[in-house]
Amino acid sequence: MKFTHYSDIYVAVQDAGINRILKHIMAQRPSLFNYGSILPATNPRPICREIRTVPRVVQANNPLISRTDPLPIIRTPITLDYIVQLTRGTIDFFPGSAFSLPPELDPPLKEQQFAVNFEVCASLIC
Repeated sequence: MKFTHYSDIYVAVQDAGINRILKHIMAQRPSLFNYGSILPATNPRPICREIRTVPRVVQANNPLISRTDPLPIIRTPITLDYIVQLTRGTIDFFPGSAFSLPPELDPPLKEQQFAVNFEVCASLIC
């Protein structure tokens, strides 16, 4: 019996293709992966990592950072500016070749499993 015997449509996707699409989305819509208060949103100099984007984003005046409220310090009127960035994302499907899993996750990936790896950078701005 064929694998697609009872299916009208069959689609196969490799992790390299998904990772390439993810990289393009991160470059064309950086505000989906960079969040910060007003200071880093208006002056993107005090950031963890440089935001890599395509020139068209800057030309269209699209935001590089999604603006959020500053973090309040409990029982004081003081707030802290911050930034959180998802700087690199990778998806790995079975058999697992895009990145190595930590020993706590019992590598290698089993059949019908996938792993997601994001690098996160966060900073408080004083």
